[in-house]
Amino acid sequence: MSIISKHAGGLLTALLMILLISTAVASRAQEGEWIDLEPLRGGDSEEAVKPDPTAVPEAEMPDDAEPAPPMEFFAYPDPDPDQDPELVVEIASEPEAKPAPVEEEVTAANPPPLNLPHRFHWQGREAPLGRVGYVYLGDYYLVEDRAFEKAEMCYRYALEPWPDCGPIQTRLELLSLFTGDWVRAAESMQVGFDDGVPPLVIEDYGIDETSPILSNQRDEVPPVPAIHFRLALAHARQIDVELDFEAARGFLVGRLLAHLGEYDTAIGALSEVALDEMAEPWNFQAAGQRAALYLERWQPELAYVNLLRAKELVGEHPVLMDRLASLRDEMTLQVAGGGGSEVVSAVVRILAKQDQGRWIISAPEGRLGGLVRVATVAGESAAGDDSARPHLLYRGQEYWVMVMPLGSPDPGWSEGSRVTLQGG
Repeated sequence: MSIISKHAGGLLTALLMILLISTAVASRAQEGEWIDLEPLRGGDSEEAVKPDPTAVPEAEMPDDAEPAPPMEFFAYPDPDPDQDPELVVEIASEPEAKPAPVEEEVTAANPPPLNLPHRFHWQGREAPLGRVGYVYLGDYYLVEDRAFEKAEMCYRYALEPWPDCGPIQTRLELLSLFTGDWVRAAESMQVGFDDGVPPLVIEDYGIDETSPILSNQRDEVPPVPAIHFRLALAHARQIDVELDFEAARGFLVGRLLAHLGEYDTAIGALSEVALDEMAEPWNFQAAGQRAALYLERWQPELAYVNLLRAKELVGEHPVLMDRLASLRDEMTLQVAGGGGSEVVSAVVRILAKQDQGRWIISAPEGRLGGLVRVATVAGESAAGDDSARPHLLYRGQEYWVMVMPLGSPDPGWSEGSRVTLQGG
């Protein structure tokens, strides 16, 4: 009889635990919407986020449902690793008081709109989404759902405490391509004459178990994923624009391509804009950006030509004239030989062969003065008539360009070959 009582008691305890779990989960499901972040993770994981089976889909919520109360921004304690997670019942008690940073207090005082998810399951527990988490959520709405209004709402909520946060501002500017104000995206990518190529966008889209989605710290806002730029590029190429805005669209396409590292295609997209006499201010900006791209492609002489084109369009702008003078000084053909200076040598290596009779070599440590000559290449002497020997076309901070005269046979110098330079 005692054995039966013991089993009956255990069964009753198990049923009571199940009832408590169902009651606790159901009550939390009514406190706010839930979000399943699994599509953002980019793959399966042992700690993958699981959807809440008790959550009520938004479409099935009754019209007279009471709005969710403001969320409390605190983290629930981690479950005991020795305890069965299926039998963990969190008691509704006041959390332990902990000092919160200022940004946390700002977030708690200003909860997100009720039509955004408030809580979610993360690493086996219920947790509040931080401001940084809403940036990830905006990425999800933009990429997965193409719900642009929700994405904008998430970004703006995260931007509120950090109005000058660049990664969020860039997201909103790219998003304007889809919300009807695509010119804003083009204006956000305007450049000056001293601006180089834009930074490459290589960040992957998605989150993992280390992503700071609970954070309210500005420094943890993730960079803009490359897929945002690719979606924006695809849309920019498809939108119908009036003739007056074609130059702005062409400049935008070129800049997006440059962000993605597609320099040759970007140069082509900017060409028509740079040649359009009536496309101010996009034409001289396109010419300046083409110059930066040509420098990145190891073609300094074409960069110089594009800066001259910008001068034709805008006149003798001080910054542009300084840029032209700097580039002209780096073009070796414009440098006169130094008189009476001691001849010094430097050994560099060929980094790459770009075209027929054209090589990219490493810049020597310490700049050689005067007219620098090529003494030997790959152990072969370059002595002889100056018109038939290799010479330097460009001397930059990071690389130099060595060329053979037009019509010269290809000597077959390969990457890694040693080059001896002589100068003052």
